[in-house]
Amino acid sequence: MPWVILSSGVDEKLFPRAVRVAMEAGASGFLAGRAVWSSVIGLPDTELMLRDVSAPKLQRLGEIVDEMMAKRR
Repeated sequence: MPWVILSSGVDEKLFPRAVRVAMEAGASGFLAGRAVWSSVIGLPDTELMLRDVSAPKLQRLGEIVDEMMAKRR
C-alpha cells in the first residue's frame, strides 16, 4: 500500500532528512505545505520568493524521492 510522509509543520531544514528516512522505510513520496512555503508568506514579493526560495526546496525534495525510488529498482 503506498504511503507518504507529511511535513506537519516540521522545520524546513529537517524535512529533507525526514523524507529520506521515510523513503528508506518504504514511503512512496511526501506531502508538504509549510515546510516548503511558510518562510515566504507575508514577504513583500511573495511570487518572487515562491519562485526563488520555495521552488528550489520542492525541487530538492523531489530529487530525494527520485533518488530513493531509483534504488528500489
